[in-house]
Amino acid sequence: MADDLIPLVEGLAAPRVLVVGDYMLDRYLWGSVDRISPEAPIPVLRVDRRNLRPGGAGSVCACLAALGARPIPAGIVGEDTGAESLAELLEEIGADTAGLQADSSRPTTVKTRMIARSQQMLRVDEESNEPIDAEVEDRLARFCIERARSEADAIIVQDHAKGTVRVDLVARLAEVCAERGIPLVVDPALDADYGKYAGATVLTPNRAEAQRGTGVSIRDESSAEQAGRNLIERLRLRAALITLDREGIAVVEDGRETVMAPADAREVFDVAGAGDIVAAMVTAAVASGYNLPDAARLANLAAGIEVGKVGVATVTRAEMMDRLKGRADSVVRSRSDLQTVCSDLHARGRTLVFTNGCFDLLHIGHVHLLSKAKEFGDVLIVAINSDRSARRIKGAGRPIIPEDARAEMLAALQCVDYVTIYDEDTPIPLLEIIRPDVIVKGGEYGKEGVVGGELVESMGGRIENVQMIDGVSTTDVARRACLRAEKESGERGYVDKHNGDQ
Repeated sequence: MADDLIPLVEGLAAPRVLVVGDYMLDRYLWGSVDRISPEAPIPVLRVDRRNLRPGGAGSVCACLAALGARPIPAGIVGEDTGAESLAELLEEIGADTAGLQADSSRPTTVKTRMIARSQQMLRVDEESNEPIDAEVEDRLARFCIERARSEADAIIVQDHAKGTVRVDLVARLAEVCAERGIPLVVDPALDADYGKYAGATVLTPNRAEAQRGTGVSIRDESSAEQAGRNLIERLRLRAALITLDREGIAVVEDGRETVMAPADAREVFDVAGAGDIVAAMVTAAVASGYNLPDAARLANLAAGIEVGKVGVATVTRAEMMDRLKGRADSVVRSRSDLQTVCSDLHARGRTLVFTNGCFDLLHIGHVHLLSKAKEFGDVLIVAINSDRSARRIKGAGRPIIPEDARAEMLAALQCVDYVTIYDEDTPIPLLEIIRPDVIVKGGEYGKEGVVGGELVESMGGRIENVQMIDGVSTTDVARRACLRAEKESGERGYVDKHNGDQ
């Protein structure tokens, strides 16, 4: 039952995890394609957004930080702007970058992905296959051993076959982990010599890696177990956790029966990064004292959320709790949830449309505005004034309908994708978080009268006005209702209950 994962997510500790491996910088260029180049039969990407993320072992650091763990990066970078950008990104998630050792003879590995809306068109890799400087390797080894002995609660080795992960380094880390009784988790490279992972606590290969490392063709649970047993016996592991795409994770432990942890993906948008989140989640869980089957179930939960995002992405505990409690598909979102949602939507290349107002006494004018607003993009986000905000703006007696009810009525409209409530007098703080591509208001405001319009335009967005239906407003509807009630009350001989007998 998924419900029994809730206390596991709530009980995750904040372990200090030494992350040893190949560090990279992931660069994303998002845009649109609407023509073919006159120079060659290739699409022309018009870039409108750029993004940098830590890649390789840096991605695992980001995953750990999102889960509440404290990563300690240890790897090799160049002496260049890529290294500076990577260090800044890691520092932003709270990591101490003292373990990033600079090698002036090689560049920082940079991977640039070019994406038209949600479709990746091309990846450009900048890297070196030259041997790492011996002095730099020695500095890295000394740092790793010192931190492994002094502060790490667990260690992850993230191997991308760029030269950082060497057999002697893994062997020394395995010795320290055995001495201190802490886990050593290894996420192997596809074409690596698996002998260098000997002595690790847990190996987390995917299907292709496990097949390449064992020679076993993995078709089902039985063959996955065979591959896992091969790795355990040959490398003296405690366990092998083999990720099998939609089939989940095969948990093969020394001396225990193999367990299959089923996958949890609802929408597979991009499998990139699934291995990073699995390694991070397994390590955080084992370092928190959980057994491997439970760690694998948590890893599947996190990976199921991650593959619904574009590129290598992180997953937070809050997102995991939302999925477990059935809130992941909720239309009404808190501000913090909406920030995560919008970041993901932007990464997918979706066009975000924003509008705001009190939306008191929902009427045909509101529905007309919202349905037209949705036509300007892919996702419509509606922000409504809280009750306190509405009273400050509209005066005493407003709103007529409380904020929760207003939000749920809007959420029931097919054209509305997300609803959020804000307490400020203007939506500007929300706009800074959502960063919409389009902001929409009624035609009576004009583009100059749209609050926050200048901010949206400064972020590359635009303003759209929708012509409203004449004679329809909340005030008009409320006034007509009151007049009709007074008329019917008089015709039936009713007396206001506050003035005496009825």
